[in-house]
Amino acid sequence: MIKVSVIIPIYNREKWVKNLLDNLLAQTLPEIEFIIIDDGSTDNTFTLLKQKTQKDIRFHLIKNAENKGPYQARNLGLKQAKGEYIGFFDCDDKIPQDYFQSLYEQAASAQADIIYAMYNNEPHRIAKIQTEADKFKALKNGAIWDKLYKRTYLNAHKICFTEGLYTADNLFVLKTFLQTDKIILTPTPNYEYTVQEDSIGKDVSKKAKRKKDIIEVLKKALALKTEFHLSAEASEEYQKFLQRSLKDYPNDKHFQTQFYKILGLKKEPQKEPTMKLALLKLMRLTHLLNKKKYNDKRYVELVNASPLFDTKWYLANNPDVKSRKMSAAKHYVKYGWKEGRNPSPKFDGNQYLADYPDVMANTMCPLVHYLICGSKEGRCYNSVTGEMTCPNVDELGLLGKLRYALEYPLHLQEECDRLKNEIRMLKQS
Repeated sequence: MIKVSVIIPIYNREKWVKNLLDNLLAQTLPEIEFIIIDDGSTDNTFTLLKQKTQKDIRFHLIKNAENKGPYQARNLGLKQAKGEYIGFFDCDDKIPQDYFQSLYEQAASAQADIIYAMYNNEPHRIAKIQTEADKFKALKNGAIWDKLYKRTYLNAHKICFTEGLYTADNLFVLKTFLQTDKIILTPTPNYEYTVQEDSIGKDVSKKAKRKKDIIEVLKKALALKTEFHLSAEASEEYQKFLQRSLKDYPNDKHFQTQFYKILGLKKEPQKEPTMKLALLKLMRLTHLLNKKKYNDKRYVELVNASPLFDTKWYLANNPDVKSRKMSAAKHYVKYGWKEGRNPSPKFDGNQYLADYPDVMANTMCPLVHYLICGSKEGRCYNSVTGEMTCPNVDELGLLGKLRYALEYPLHLQEECDRLKNEIRMLKQS
């Protein structure tokens, strides 16, 4: 007796034949059959399959004269299948050696109509199916290959694939989950699913048809929901599954509008409510410009008032600034630091940027950064002649002391030693 029939559609995948056979030939379940349907390949796919499987009675090869699509091929496989359970596999994926044996033994032991495994090591959404709503809550997407289905169950309910529509595997999965409660979830084994660059989902030439088919599948799925009279909770989970599995093309506004309209939901994201978008954008831009203008003025005033900026020294070392119609401080904040000029002999802005790459990454004037943030954060600075000035540890906050301790442990140790000596002298006196 054949315990599992594995159905594999394949089309122009000669480079994946080895991967396919490596996975199938390694399976440990003896009572298994592999039904491979070559869907009108024009390369050497069928020839390679025939050469490598002709002496193995587990393999049944079917050759379509022309390409009719994966769902027609799977329906053909369903008609040929003789196993107690039916599984699906794609030629570019991977499964462990005991994949079908493990699933079969668990399903047969529980007399399950469907057993649902993991894929890509992604845990199940819930631990166990206990209610009608749980069936749809458990579904990650419309994948068919991470499950085994009891053949007599499929035949009794005449469940097969809807041909000619992309993403029709969603309809197959929903039909199977709607008509039974004998569904078990298992954390093992794991199916490794891959998406190739030439897959249907990435084929630009099929984009228009795929969008159209998603909408058609969505309508058919909603018709199924009505037919089976789901409870309010199950209906809500069913709707969430459809969004999870079928929603695509987020940048296509027309598609998104159509998708949510059919679902009976508001389009995401919601439009900004109170005013026209163009006016709102203009107000935001005006706000940003005014904020920058205010900040620039504040920075110039801050630098000009700092003892680390020397107007006479800056003008003497940069005589070209005198011809500019702006103050020395404004020139330094706006242009000078970008040109490698220093504000005074006390502060080397170029060294400060070299010591602190995060300041350079934020493209902020080094002296402005030190005056606003750096002094509080425990950052040191060098004079133009190379002498380092460290902050007063007593004036630093907790974060500043922590940064100082991490970046300048020797200076901190000197400060600790100094304090210890002072305490010792106080005790002696």
